[in-house]
Amino acid sequence: MLRLLLVLFLAFTAIASAQQSRSTLYMEGRYLKTPCGDTIILRGVNKMNIWSGTTFGVEVMPEIRKTGANVLRIVWLTDVSDANGSPANLDKVITACIENKMIPMIELHDATGDFSMLKRVADYWVRTDVVAILKKHERYLLINIANEAGDFTVSDATFKAYYTEIVSKMRATGVRAPLVIDAPSWGQNIDAILHTAFDLITADPEKNLLFSLHAYWDPRYYPSPLELFARKLDTSVMLGIPLIIGEFTGCYADDPNSDDPMWTAILPECAKHNVGWLAWEWGPGNAKYDVNPPVPYYKMDITSDGKASSIKNGWAKESMMTNVYSIQNTSVTTDYILNGGKCITNAVDENTIVSIASPNPVRDILTISVASGTRISIIDAIASVVFKTLVERGAERLEVQCAGYPSGVYRVMQERSGIVSYEQLVVVH
Repeated sequence: MLRLLLVLFLAFTAIASAQQSRSTLYMEGRYLKTPCGDTIILRGVNKMNIWSGTTFGVEVMPEIRKTGANVLRIVWLTDVSDANGSPANLDKVITACIENKMIPMIELHDATGDFSMLKRVADYWVRTDVVAILKKHERYLLINIANEAGDFTVSDATFKAYYTEIVSKMRATGVRAPLVIDAPSWGQNIDAILHTAFDLITADPEKNLLFSLHAYWDPRYYPSPLELFARKLDTSVMLGIPLIIGEFTGCYADDPNSDDPMWTAILPECAKHNVGWLAWEWGPGNAKYDVNPPVPYYKMDITSDGKASSIKNGWAKESMMTNVYSIQNTSVTTDYILNGGKCITNAVDENTIVSIASPNPVRDILTISVASGTRISIIDAIASVVFKTLVERGAERLEVQCAGYPSGVYRVMQERSGIVSYEQLVVVH
């Protein structure tokens, strides 16, 4: 077994070393990277946009961003299953997500628990009008091919064969962005990922796949699930498999009154290994709708009204805000996303920016010494610009009053002659 693991590890290393320069996000080993080379550790939530009325939940994206989330998993359907799932509507939702400085991870819900629906999903992804939207936003995108496709009868061989074919078809359209593949068995079968990931990545012309586990491990079916999760995650890390936890929540799927403690393992274990995760679901509206009357699942709702101020106590607030491993305390939004998909150059020439911001940390007055003609912006932790000015010719010293800024980490952005650079600023009171 050790020999097999070593062979697989070396194989994944070889794949990583073969990566070429990218114009999209890409996988390097088990890590997600920007075209600038920065590593992204995903921290975010799911949002049922397709079922969020005529606005598709766009209005709550700023609220989600307040947690510090750097990714939003956009729940969508093909327009065969739901007329609202048109490329035009998808374009609006993706655009709003990008504007709120979060990576859009689009997923199609049509094949949930039903492997036979993968053809419908694949046909949607390769349509000319859909591909046009994917290419428009490709430098930011993660494309989650199908949500939880297949039940507990799907074999490893079937899983591998179907996804090999779908990935090939999608790559033939020219889409190069990372493709995210959910585990079978309603997203829960991590062994299928451990057994097939290497072959699937090898078959992908772009070598750009990310795998996703949905950690709904009821102890009636998964004995000692928290310990099992830690062991399986360790194995995936040892193998170098690119893996995220795409869903976890506050209760078990068949009992809305239960409490699922899986988050208590996911947060620290993922922090330990730099593995990304996304919580299910921003809310409100979680329920079983295939029964009459529908059964509400309030414990799956992170918020009661879609606003960050209504994040619920318990697993939701811990995961979003208060736990040491929460989104608020561990999420980092890369400069690539903050800077509109542009790489920050450190090139040294006559236009090189040299600035000194002091004191740092700052309590009241911040002094910035910089060449005249430089545009200065101060950006807070959720990518809001709190200060912006152009340093006039002849003026090379700027004073900024920071007394009104909340304590926290900010970025000072300097731009001159097309050169952009950042430095971190800490405000303390």
